[in-house]
Amino acid sequence: FVEHLTAHEHRDQSAALDVPVHPHTGLQLVTWIFAGAIEHRTSVAPNAVVRAGELSLLTAGRGASHGLADAPDDGSGEDSRTPLRAARLASLLPPGTLDIPARLEHHTDLPTLAEGGVRLTVAIGAACGITSPATTHRHLVCAQLELAAGSHIALPLDPTFEHAVLLDQGALTVADTAVQPYEMAYQGVGSTRLALTNTGTEPA
Repeated sequence: FVEHLTAHEHRDQSAALDVPVHPHTGLQLVTWIFAGAIEHRTSVAPNAVVRAGELSLLTAGRGASHGLADAPDDGSGEDSRTPLRAARLASLLPPGTLDIPARLEHHTDLPTLAEGGVRLTVAIGAACGITSPATTHRHLVCAQLELAAGSHIALPLDPTFEHAVLLDQGALTVADTAVQPYEMAYQGVGSTRLALTNTGTEPA
């Protein structure tokens, strides 16, 4: 399960993010912020503000409640807030871990690599020789790639995995196929490389 979250450029009442507190069991829920900030509310930890480049990981296990809301005003005024762009990903816990205690992790310093106009941040799992500190119970990878205008990368893949690319903003081709913002490109098992090219004049 993957969900892309956005908020209107103007933070009026109609644009407010308000995901009421609700229960989860038997899964891990990733909240990843591309831009802006949100307040993460759970039953297993104090409310926490999660900002761009930070990871919030809720392991529900035997049960936890969870909700999202606009981050509290920092006092600098409504117009100064960066519009929210974020993604959430849910993964089922494997058998044998469904009854583990609920836990919330908030990671503010994640491993990154930067080379040739491409920046890689690994939020979950391991990729390109770097490993996230987040606790996982399945063999998963979740990473953010930032491509400068005109840049290209051919990512090495585990051919036993399925892969998907969610485009947040910019112009991108995935395996030579154009992808629009908020669309997800899918590549099935058997592939050993995934080619990504920023075809626009702005970062992607």
